[in-house]
Amino acid sequence: MRSATRTAAAAADARILGPLLIILSLTLQAPGARGACPDIIPRRRWGAASSERVDYIPFPVRDVIVGHTVGGSCASEEACAQEAVSIQKQHKALGWGDIGYGFLIGGDGLIFEGQGWHKEGAHTYGYNKKSIGVAFMGDFSERRASTAQLKALRALLRCGVELGELSEDVRLYGQRQVQQTESPGRELYKQIKELPEWVAAP
Repeated sequence: MRSATRTAAAAADARILGPLLIILSLTLQAPGARGACPDIIPRRRWGAASSERVDYIPFPVRDVIVGHTVGGSCASEEACAQEAVSIQKQHKALGWGDIGYGFLIGGDGLIFEGQGWHKEGAHTYGYNKKSIGVAFMGDFSERRASTAQLKALRALLRCGVELGELSEDVRLYGQRQVQQTESPGRELYKQIKELPEWVAAP
């Protein structure tokens, strides 16, 4: 009798756990899993100071606006981390409360977390509440971005879509398209215009 009871209990457990294990397996393999995203250097790793305030925006976000930092270029995690710290200090001194960009891309293609996903940045007036700002570190008025940087941008866009942070019909702009500025620099602007996510008009 006890054996029959144990057998019945095991069968009941299998009926309950079976579907749960299948769901868990599908979740781990889903395109939106974080494993599908490129390595993004988190704030704590590059030495970010804490944010003075955090404002959230609805997601998924459709627009991604590319700019450049104009300051020093960098080609290693250590150098880019130092540059990111310097940029954050400048932005906080302006009263923005934190670094203005959602993400920054170094010369070696490493991606640094700024404000991150679904948080309001301070990168493009009139668009901060409905876009993610991505800054290429350096001045791209006279020089082109590296292949690694452009690949990192494409990977970040795919990651955002897979995570549900960006719309599937994500649109890419240069900052100069929506604001009176030279950003992201003449040469980088030429490059992003060649990407399939770029659009000519807001």
